[in-house]
Amino acid sequence: MRRASRGIPSLIAEGWSKRESLKEFQKFLRDAIAEANEMINHLLLVKHKRYIRKQGYSEELITRYEKLAKKLTNLKNNWQNFK
Repeated sequence: MRRASRGIPSLIAEGWSKRESLKEFQKFLRDAIAEANEMINHLLLVKHKRYIRKQGYSEELITRYEKLAKKLTNLKNNWQNFK
């Protein structure tokens, strides 16, 4: 979970530095989206196994990662509009 959560901003930063190439930037965004989805999977497992005792905490984190993945997908698909 630590690797996946730290990977998202790192991939965005690295992709941003290579944004002159649309395909390369989109690749880094796809990888960041994959990391967000991996975190959702980990959080679903945590919820299922009841590793977090605080009520609603894992659901809130899942919702946040879902929103992040949607925003990254929007950025990836509409990068031309953000220039």
